[in-house]
Amino acid sequence: VMKAHDCISNEDVAIKIIKNKRAFTNQAQVEIRLLREMNHFVEEAAETGKEPPPGSNLIVRLLTHFTFRGHLCLVFELLSYNLYDLLRNTNFHGVSLGLTRKFAQQLCCALDFLSRPELQIIHCDLKPENILLVNPKRSTIKLVDFGSSCHMNEKIYQYIQSRYYRSPDVLLGLDYTMSIDMWSLGCILVELHTGEPLFAGQNEVGQMMKIIEVLGMPPRLLLEKSRRWHVFFERTVDRTYVPKVSLSNGSFSSHIETGLLR
Repeated sequence: VMKAHDCISNEDVAIKIIKNKRAFTNQAQVEIRLLREMNHFVEEAAETGKEPPPGSNLIVRLLTHFTFRGHLCLVFELLSYNLYDLLRNTNFHGVSLGLTRKFAQQLCCALDFLSRPELQIIHCDLKPENILLVNPKRSTIKLVDFGSSCHMNEKIYQYIQSRYYRSPDVLLGLDYTMSIDMWSLGCILVELHTGEPLFAGQNEVGQMMKIIEVLGMPPRLLLEKSRRWHVFFERTVDRTYVPKVSLSNGSFSSHIETGLLR
């Protein structure tokens, strides 16, 4: 993403330059389509003089797009730095609970907007890097990077979400819904306040073990539906699932029987 100046509108913009590869171009075209659908609500409200739907103004505005030397280029409104940069500015000590609440309210409003019947969009990569401040001195934010996003009924990818924010549904290869964004949101809010990722697994198996340490084992019914349970668990003769990797406290029993994860 590059900062540029639009000589016609006389405003600074951000240009996202897509690699000249078919897969990346196709992905960007999906992003353009989804952004147009979301931005339409704001544009329509501006034309009619009505208030846009709550949350619609929390999505980055796509201004236009063009192709240059085979590269698809998406032109966005220029925003400030992202929430990961904000955490880095605190030396990863986290932000105040009050500021975390302000971010939480906006993010919930944005996800509620994505869940509108006309949209039903799953972001699929919600993380601090994809949440940008509009102004470095204000708490207003916007969601960006819908390159992995999809409609509920048009799921394109199975390998989605950045690892620290990846939901158990995705880890287990289960069918996913908009709830995976809510999982990411919960992880993000804890990280914003504490300065550290809630579940910081070094790989997929480690990620699942971090989740189990806090929330317990996934319910057996969920594991029986999973096509990837064998990546994380062993199954005993009585169909009890046991983590393949020892948890930090060296004990499985309290986690296996509770099944707290819902």
